[in-house]
Amino acid sequence: MKSRRAMLSALGFGLSGLALAAVASPGAPQARKASPRGGRASHAWRMPQAVVQDQDGREFKFYDDLIKDKLVLISFASVDGEKRFPIVDNLVKVQQMVRDRLGKDLFIYTVTTKPQVDTPAALKAFAEKKGARWQFLTGKAEEIAQIKKTLGVMGSIHGLLWIGNDRSGRWLSKPARLQPLFISESLAFLSTGAQHKQFLKDMRSVKS
Repeated sequence: MKSRRAMLSALGFGLSGLALAAVASPGAPQARKASPRGGRASHAWRMPQAVVQDQDGREFKFYDDLIKDKLVLISFASVDGEKRFPIVDNLVKVQQMVRDRLGKDLFIYTVTTKPQVDTPAALKAFAEKKGARWQFLTGKAEEIAQIKKTLGVMGSIHGLLWIGNDRSGRWLSKPARLQPLFISESLAFLSTGAQHKQFLKDMRSVKS
């Protein structure tokens, strides 16, 4: 545990000096579809251009505005579902670990699984109550359905996070209620560049 914390500290969590030449953790699941967009690595996901709104009512194209060339963590939840299967509290602990990197070098998104009831106002109140400083996303049911289908989300409760680096096309999934330290470690591995080779077990996977 101490060695993990030392590595994250050495990486500057919050992730200082991020280089987006990414390293996937060993055994991470491979993305199932190649990206149709030029410049993406062959294992990148085909993210939909769904139109979404965040808790402040701002409108975005899901891929172009929120995913493209970014290091991201995507979770799925609903205000009501959090009562039965809470994950946002766990991500708030991740937020505390990445500190000032949030919104600069990495981005966290929670996509509602119940867009019919989770309005921007409802999501804003929920995020403020939890102390969550990332973007909560909603939209028309058919737009959210596109995102859920792409990432294999069924129903209103989903227990996996997707962590990805769009620039390199590296993606992996982690249990949403995994210890925050291990989620943060996955973010660190996907964001680590050549200058941090000494902290990696598999030197061959690092781009120079």
